[in-house]
Amino acid sequence: MEDKTGWICLHRDITDMKGYFGHPFSRTECWIDLLLLAEWRDSREFYIRGNLVTVRRGQVAMSTAALAKRWRLARNTVTSRLTEMEADERIKIEHQKGKIINIISIVNYKKYQDYEQQTEQQTEQQTEQLSITNKQDNNHDGGARAREGKPPGSSSRCLTDDELLALWFPPGRANKDAEAMCMQWGITVGVLRTVAEEVLRDWRLTGKTHTDRSDQRRHFLTLIRKKLNQRKQDEISQRQHPNELSRKEREAAFMQHIREHVAAGKKR
Repeated sequence: MEDKTGWICLHRDITDMKGYFGHPFSRTECWIDLLLLAEWRDSREFYIRGNLVTVRRGQVAMSTAALAKRWRLARNTVTSRLTEMEADERIKIEHQKGKIINIISIVNYKKYQDYEQQTEQQTEQQTEQLSITNKQDNNHDGGARAREGKPPGSSSRCLTDDELLALWFPPGRANKDAEAMCMQWGITVGVLRTVAEEVLRDWRLTGKTHTDRSDQRRHFLTLIRKKLNQRKQDEISQRQHPNELSRKEREAAFMQHIREHVAAGKKR
């Protein structure tokens, strides 16, 4: 039986794809589009034709007419689709009396878009699978080395930084794990490589060592995901508070302050 556990990230810029709005939406496309339209912040207020509208996380505030235009469907068809979703307990519709819009709430929105929780679950699953694979590799290597009269496990030396990068990013492309991570986080291979290089630089600064290659790979994967998650949180924070400095900008400003302080001390 096909394993249908887990989830994928779907970036909202998919709506910019050529042809996204070029045909009437199917039932599946209507459902996915509602997930894309749902508010991701805790709450947001705005005005529609002079009416103050408040939407909370996981809610969509749109009229049937607006959805019909967006989905290229008749208004009766949109009403029918929404009724089906409500009967399936995927959404709840709050019909606001005297208002031109309805509040559509995604049931269990957290299940679909709880970024940190799902990322943690996938990290644990991938780490477990990686641990099993490495254990099999180590058992194989250990047996071979025992037959040669060599100590088991010594062949599982840790990779150098260049070897680790070459493993993830062979010349001209990325390996399957890296490509899957790019798809999951909605980033390019170049961005992922930059994050990986930052992780390696952090390692060198901390002086951390690893007991074997499996420990090294597991730690590398975990830190990359933490770094990506931090970048995501920085992006969200920057959108919410555009006048605040990002974490990187704060770090850069701090380092500049240290350099200026040291330079001033040398002049004295």
